[in-house]
Amino acid sequence: MLAVGLLGAVVLAAAAALFALGALVAQQEVQNAADAAALAAADTLSGRSSGYPCDNAARAARLDGASVTRCSTDGPVAAVTAARSWAQLGLTARARAGPPSAAPASGSGRLMVARGAGFAGSCSGADALGRRRGRRLWETAQSKSAPR
Repeated sequence: MLAVGLLGAVVLAAAAALFALGALVAQQEVQNAADAAALAAADTLSGRSSGYPCDNAARAARLDGASVTRCSTDGPVAAVTAARSWAQLGLTARARAGPPSAAPASGSGRLMVARGAGFAGSCSGADALGRRRGRRLWETAQSKSAPR
């Protein structure tokens, strides 16, 4: 009887761990969608993309399986909140994107993206809209052109 109870506890702990890991992955996907949406809006503000900043942000978030719940612009900076539901949980993430405070000497034209108050990294603005799909297409093209 003790073995059955111990086995039940192990199964319950494993199920709880899998649920927590799934929620962590889903939250990261929402954050990725918010980052891509903010970069897409900032691209539009900078003139690299045509259209309206918040429309492009919504399109980028939709490509990553999320929706934009808030979008605002302040000069060249875009702030976006993205949301998605996962297992009856509402997940949200915020991101801001715009030009760096000091332009790089090389003129690389990279946009900076920040999560909340901290710096998260940089990404080429052209990669913001549908970056996952674009990466898959590029990898497919590279594998087809590689010598066999």
